[in-house]
Amino acid sequence: MRTNILSLFELNKTIQDSIREAFPDTYWVTGEISELKINASGHCYIELIEKDSLTDKIIARARAIIWAYTYRMLGPYFELTTGRTLSAGLKVLLSVSVQFHELYGFSLLVNDIDPTYTIGDLARRKAETIARLEKEGVLYMNRELPFPLVPQRIAVVSSKTAAGYQDFIDQLVNNDYGFRYDITLFPAVMQGEETPSSLIGALEKIAGKAEKYDVVVIVRGGGAQSELSIFDDYRLASHVAQFPLPVLTGIGHEKDEPVLDIVAHRRLKTPTAVAGFIIDQTLLFDNRLDEAADKISDLVRSIINEENDLLADLSVRIPLLVRSLLHEHSASLEKTVTELLVASNRMLSAGKNYLAGRISETGHSTLRFLARKSSRTEIYSILIASTARNYLEKNKHRLELSQNTIALADPQKLLEKGYSITYYNGQVLKTCRSVVPGNVLITRLADGKVQSTVTTPNDPSS
Repeated sequence: MRTNILSLFELNKTIQDSIREAFPDTYWVTGEISELKINASGHCYIELIEKDSLTDKIIARARAIIWAYTYRMLGPYFELTTGRTLSAGLKVLLSVSVQFHELYGFSLLVNDIDPTYTIGDLARRKAETIARLEKEGVLYMNRELPFPLVPQRIAVVSSKTAAGYQDFIDQLVNNDYGFRYDITLFPAVMQGEETPSSLIGALEKIAGKAEKYDVVVIVRGGGAQSELSIFDDYRLASHVAQFPLPVLTGIGHEKDEPVLDIVAHRRLKTPTAVAGFIIDQTLLFDNRLDEAADKISDLVRSIINEENDLLADLSVRIPLLVRSLLHEHSASLEKTVTELLVASNRMLSAGKNYLAGRISETGHSTLRFLARKSSRTEIYSILIASTARNYLEKNKHRLELSQNTIALADPQKLLEKGYSITYYNGQVLKTCRSVVPGNVLITRLADGKVQSTVTTPNDPSS
């Protein structure tokens, strides 16, 4: 017969007593918060874990409780010291009492917390993130991108309701110079543990159409200083460092510099400061344009003055030169004219004498010949004229017949009688075998054209 049989309550009670005897004091325990919940009564329930440093696998797990009256003191104390609220992902050093309840089992009752341990861990993780990015060669990659001369197309990553976003928009839109900007908001969560993933999601959307933007702005305002460590996230920092566009940050802090600020193209203290920087860059370009315009105007004015001086000089020199040339050539021209006149007179005189002699010799015989030929010429003239008239009348009649035939064969006349002409690919369609279903035909009618599509050609053999 079995002896020493215990009920479950008796067993748990024995365990409780044993634990109380084995762990009578409070103990400082390190662990990572994997889950944290606060119920309506203000009690804080924490799940602590420990991971293997090599494999990152969970090797221990325990439930911890901070009663409401204790949490009201420890929570603000931790946040004031570390700059962060107690949340999942933080490593903490807790003073705990070991408890075992008959109904709820094993748990750790938190009595105190050492924020300096968490500060050290956060600093260590931040340093590790920076070292990792530097080792990968991407830490300052975004800074190496050229900043646009005129950053007018701006992609903003922020919360639509954030005060910092509104400050940024007001400053940029209502600038003193009348500059206009194309601003597109990509909403993201800017507080809490979801912030890194939300920011990465917004950046990926921008990267998908990066050619539409000149610069990316990440701004935040009104958030607690305690939440800055979320911007030390490695994945977020790596994404920003390798982003194809310059990234400006204004997440509203002065004392600390999260990794996001380090990898960004330029870090500014506030959203308003980011807007001011963009306006300054635009103003700088505008001033350069004014300077260039002034230089061009001065250069053109200088060239015009030089050309005017040259024209003035030429206007004086050219008339003098022309007069000199005219004077030089006038004497030569007069001499040439005189020589030509003399030679011409000589040639005319010789020609007259020659002609006079020839006329005298041939005068009488020429007159007789012309007398004989004159009557014959008149007869030929009459015959030629009559023959020409008959030929023209005959060919005029043929021309009229040809014109009538051409008019009857005019395609437009045939179309007006109800006929049509069909074209395929610009050629007259003469047989249905030349087309197949789907071909597009153009049919010309008397008053226009009709487009049709072949469905079934009519085969004359069928």
